[in-house]
Amino acid sequence: DEGCVIEAVGTISRSMAGLGFLYTNKESISLGIGCLVSDFAATMESPSALLDAMKNHPSIRPLIAGSEVKEYAAHLIPEGGYRAIPQLFGDGWVIVGDAAQLNNAIHREGSNLAMTSGRVAAEAIIKVKSRNGPMTKGNLALYKTMLDESFVIKDLKKYKD
Repeated sequence: DEGCVIEAVGTISRSMAGLGFLYTNKESISLGIGCLVSDFAATMESPSALLDAMKNHPSIRPLIAGSEVKEYAAHLIPEGGYRAIPQLFGDGWVIVGDAAQLNNAIHREGSNLAMTSGRVAAEAIIKVKSRNGPMTKGNLALYKTMLDESFVIKDLKKYKD
């Protein structure tokens, strides 16, 4: 039941700030490249060409031989962190995940922070609703209180500087 993580820097990202990664899952692998958008713009490098080069790298090619692509996705990940967290709640709304800048660029983690912030937001909304409270900024401040008590904000505070 153990997996494997391979991360590569340097030539794999063609000297752009970033890295390549291969993560094993239960029945699949995740293979990808992460680089700064500014580097892609400056070099005019194609993300798909960079991924193709990684797939053909002598250290990676044998690991994916005979495999087929089941899913292909690309998205921007904000490099926000603790100091970039915006107002997280207002009258009738809360912000979670990437939109809330809840990511840790140092450890390249964000999915766990996004899922947890979504769960915490739902729990806060359910509590407000169970008290027959309106979804006002004052009532939804509970989300921020609960998020502050979770590992999400505690972890992000560790890396704020």
